[in-house]
Amino acid sequence: MRKARFFGRTTRLMSCLILVIALSGCNFPGGEPTATSTPEANAVLTQAALTALARLASPTPQPQPATLTPLPTLDVPTPEPVTPSPSPSPRPVTPTITSNVDTNCRLGPDTTYAIVGYLLVGQQSTVHGRNAANSWWYIENPTAQGSYCWVWGQNTQVQGDILTLEVIKPPTAPTAPPGSNVAVSFSNIHKCNGVPTAIFQVRNEGYDALKSINLSIVDITSGNTLFGPVSKNAPFMFDAGECPWGGFNLRAGETGYIGGSLGANAQSKHQCLASITICTEKGLAGTCATFRVQFKIPEQGG
Repeated sequence: MRKARFFGRTTRLMSCLILVIALSGCNFPGGEPTATSTPEANAVLTQAALTALARLASPTPQPQPATLTPLPTLDVPTPEPVTPSPSPSPRPVTPTITSNVDTNCRLGPDTTYAIVGYLLVGQQSTVHGRNAANSWWYIENPTAQGSYCWVWGQNTQVQGDILTLEVIKPPTAPTAPPGSNVAVSFSNIHKCNGVPTAIFQVRNEGYDALKSINLSIVDITSGNTLFGPVSKNAPFMFDAGECPWGGFNLRAGETGYIGGSLGANAQSKHQCLASITICTEKGLAGTCATFRVQFKIPEQGG
């Protein structure tokens, strides 16, 4: 629409210009004489017309958007990074220990050390160290608060991280001859299932449980073997009137009994010799000692 208006206005203006040019070359009657049209004059008029047309043909300049002056940059200080405080390291939890059976607690990690306490079934203690083999645990003495002792790992269960435990150097192990803390003596002869049976008393004054024996009995008057040799684990009885085998280990500080049948051919008033080997571990293992006990068969044979 704007383009049609522009061309209409241009056409009218051209018509007027041509008319003006034409009239400028005429002499009107009754008027003052006019100057005769010359080529120079015509050229000037033509150039004026073209200039006017060019201005009309030029598009109307559009208003330019205002130039925005940028705001001044504010000098805002950069906040320093906040370093988070380190989380406190969790405190290590001290491992705890319980026992499967009543267990001796010793001065060192071996059965040669003295017993200084006990860890009984149902008790709990804290573990503060171990030996290099992780077979003994250094614990707070359950029977003497503020002191420490060693328990055997096979009888116990530890809960917690054992790798954080320090390896404790034990004190120098004591030396004692085998059997020095065990006393064996003749007790009596009584009948078991109608057969005379010799009974021997064993008193454990050492630090370790006694767990196995080997027993043989010889009639030294006749030279005949009356019993054995026979080996037994857990052979102990707790009453001198019982009959073998009792089925118990003999713990430190306890007194028990073992026995062997003399047979139906036992002779009254004959002298006999019992050879008894007692060990701290099953199968005649551990620390062992052998005892020889001489006794006399009573006249009635029991």
